Amino acid sequence: MNEATVVALENKLVEAERAARQARGLPPWHLLDLNEFPFAFAAKHLAAYSAATDAWLAAEPRSDGALLSSVFALLAQRDYDKPNGLMERIQRRTDGKARMRFGIPQAASDIVLPEVHGTYPSGPAVFLACDPKYFEIFGRPGLLRSGRANRNGEPRPAVVGLRPICAL
Repeated sequence: MNEATVVALENKLVEAERAARQARGLPPWHLLDLNEFPFAFAAKHLAAYSAATDAWLAAEPRSDGALLSSVFALLAQRDYDKPNGLMERIQRRTDGKARMRFGIPQAASDIVLPEVHGTYPSGPAVFLACDPKYFEIFGRPGLLRSGRANRNGEPRPAVVGLRPICAL
């Protein structure tokens, strides 16, 4: 197995999911329900992609591309433990510069969060930590869409900035 084959299968996977979402009247590139994450309708393509990434990583165990493709395949199957081990390999090779972990293995109380400015919300809340450019491109539109998509009569989440970033 090689990179070109894995990339082709990844493209087929994404396209199959997009087409299936459209056929069901769903947005092709956005989720309305977290249960759809990341691939709800392209299981056959996900299985082929996953097998290909496993074969590529077995053939080229020092390839960062093979490692990252395997991480993506495992995450797509909602496996969060094995990708952390693969990311640990990349972190060691980059002297700690490439750090990424999935899931929260430690107790939530062990996580130190930045100070929250303003009043702590009493209902559902979204805490978003990012730089201003990311917020403008992805954060604000996503939060606005999320608020509009809430049709179940549930209270809309409060948006709490970890620092004042900008007004919605």
